[in-house]
Amino acid sequence: MSKGKDTILVVVDKLTKYGHFLALTHPFISITVAQLYLDSIFRLHGVPEVLVSDRDRVFISQFWQENFKHLGTKLHMSIVYYTQTDGQTKVLNRCLEGYLFRMTRERSNDWYLWLT
Repeated sequence: MSKGKDTILVVVDKLTKYGHFLALTHPFISITVAQLYLDSIFRLHGVPEVLVSDRDRVFISQFWQENFKHLGTKLHMSIVYYTQTDGQTKVLNRCLEGYLFRMTRERSNDWYLWLT
């Protein structure tokens, strides 16, 4: 079973083009995403200089804004339909969609296991 997971958080390192895919259960709150971010991304890459978000309510919350302010991270929101800010993520999303389709064709409920 998918254990309630129904959302994928995609994080792309713009320098290396390395992608991280984290399974979440919707609805999620800022603290849940923060813990997942710390456990999966922060421990590998440290404090980002800039974080570009797609304006999801989680990343525009006061919680994230205060955290990034204290860490010295600039929080930028992407402009809707402006490919220069989120083009790498869109390409990675297409690749991920094809990958998951092929790997989970027979057992689609365990898709989240293929993210790690």
